[in-house]
Amino acid sequence: MLTSGPPANKGRFKPRYVNAGKVILRKDGAVKSVFFIASGAVELESAGRACRLGRGEMFGQVAILTKNACRAEVRAIVPSMLLVLDMTRFCSLLAKSVALQDAVRASAVQRGIDPDVLLMGSTKDTQCNGQASTSGAAQPDQDSSTT
Repeated sequence: MLTSGPPANKGRFKPRYVNAGKVILRKDGAVKSVFFIASGAVELESAGRACRLGRGEMFGQVAILTKNACRAEVRAIVPSMLLVLDMTRFCSLLAKSVALQDAVRASAVQRGIDPDVLLMGSTKDTQCNGQASTSGAAQPDQDSSTT
């Protein structure tokens, strides 16, 4: 969890407002961004398990770092403001920011994932081991208008 909000370089983040009930990421969908929760809360549902995330937490990083499709459906449970960081910028920032590396480790532990496996090589390679150059399906609805 990022206790002081998202890492520095706030100009890189795209704000996105979502209403309660809005699906932000769909299970088995391509993930091309990491979402930081500035306010509000979301619920990740995977394999019948639900995990709630709130202010200062992030989602999307596991799919990017493992090079897998999203394994959970993510839905806003209250009106929320998200700060969206595209994959290339996330990987670049992850390579430089110890605070972000620590937050990714903490989120991995919270979800029962070995943080060392998740971060293997990603802190040395600004492209998250080539992930940023991979093309795939379009991102989910990314406009910042009320949805």
